[in-house]
Amino acid sequence: MPITWLFSRHGMTWFQLGNVVATLLALSILVYLFIRRPQDFVRPSMQVLAFYHLLIQWPVVYLSRFIETWVHDEWHVFILVHGFVLIGIPLALSSSRQTVIEIWTRLRGDGAGASDNAWAVNALFVTAIACAAVYLTAVDITDTGLYVLLTDPVHASEARVESLKALPSMLPKYALSVLSSTIAPLFTAFAVVAWLHRTPASRWNSLYPTMLLPVVWILALLSGAKGIAVFLVMVVVATYLWDRRLRLPLAAAVLAIPIMLVPAVAYVVVIANAHYEVGAMALMDRLAEAILKRAFLVPATTGIWHIDYAQSEGLVGIAGQLRLASALGEEAMRLPMVIGQYYGPAYYGDEVATHFSANTGFLFTAYACFGLLGLPLALAMLLCCDLPLILLRLLPRSWMVPAMGATSVAVLKFVQSDYTTVWLTHGFGLIALLAWGLWAMRELRRAMSSERPGMSAGDQRGAGGVLSV
Repeated sequence: MPITWLFSRHGMTWFQLGNVVATLLALSILVYLFIRRPQDFVRPSMQVLAFYHLLIQWPVVYLSRFIETWVHDEWHVFILVHGFVLIGIPLALSSSRQTVIEIWTRLRGDGAGASDNAWAVNALFVTAIACAAVYLTAVDITDTGLYVLLTDPVHASEARVESLKALPSMLPKYALSVLSSTIAPLFTAFAVVAWLHRTPASRWNSLYPTMLLPVVWILALLSGAKGIAVFLVMVVVATYLWDRRLRLPLAAAVLAIPIMLVPAVAYVVVIANAHYEVGAMALMDRLAEAILKRAFLVPATTGIWHIDYAQSEGLVGIAGQLRLASALGEEAMRLPMVIGQYYGPAYYGDEVATHFSANTGFLFTAYACFGLLGLPLALAMLLCCDLPLILLRLLPRSWMVPAMGATSVAVLKFVQSDYTTVWLTHGFGLIALLAWGLWAMRELRRAMSSERPGMSAGDQRGAGGVLSV
């Protein structure tokens, strides 16, 4: 009788109730693990699951009625979304246990040597300048998205797209991408760690990367994309959290979210003023569009499009895995663009741009390719997300924390983009590799300087940059 009353009184269906129960179960497990076993979130796979819970499971609860009317078989959505998180948690917890314990134990360190990372700071800064120079050789500074955003905000979005479309080759585009998704986040994380562990004796080494940080951020923001600014602010928060072993005072926790949203809010205010949209309601509408809808609803919505496309038009098979299909010599398709052009006009009520793509996470792409068989494939891909731990465990603490801070934010892209794109373009795989490469070069430099004849111990420390951990 109570269940019958609930359904008749509130119009709740079994599908909607199942979504609520599964999401609350996942929330309970994740909260318990974060409070009692925070070391488990050292695994990138657990971070992926946490982001999927926040940005996919909860939006699916909100969109339940829409899913029931839009998708042919809504229970496939239920199995795929909730199965991925609820099955993925025990799978992730069973992997890389020894590595996780080792990394978590080393995070107990006091951060000694964090202010003496001039080698990494200098190398990253020079690389950032080089990447920006490559990009600016192909795009005039007055045509960049950032310049147009500051001088003509009304046309900022168009300028950002056109500046990338007008590139004569892929090299400038990849140079800017690596700068904004790999070099700038890692530089930011090093600057945060140096500042957190500043001492009177190392005041200059702590201040030095902070002084260079605005330059690196400006270069990373040349495209004018507000998401990059939000990403970099999130790196600051994530690096602080890992340096403190995920211990965050309540006051800081309350301030963290609005601080991370400052770049998005500033962007919205600039655009609203440029369009002469005044008043609190106009501003709130744009904020809801830019932050709430795009961040919390778009990834799940485009994922639902992928599911409905597979159910309506048939599974696309390996052709939907662009890079894999190309490597195997099979016919390939840009699945997000095909689906975006297919559903975009109906969803937005108007024609969409020819470059519009329905980007979404690898879970939904796997379903569009292989149906429910994509779920075990997605779980295997989830476990592969822990591979960067192999490199992170090799780093001293003062290098490991910045790499973890930058990598943890790159994990967010797994909810929004194709799997290989996140690894190669959005910095997830490159950040750990770059950090390890810089550290290995530094150690090699130390070893070579220590072998020079006639040098005192003090001279060797000055030449090699001895790193204490």
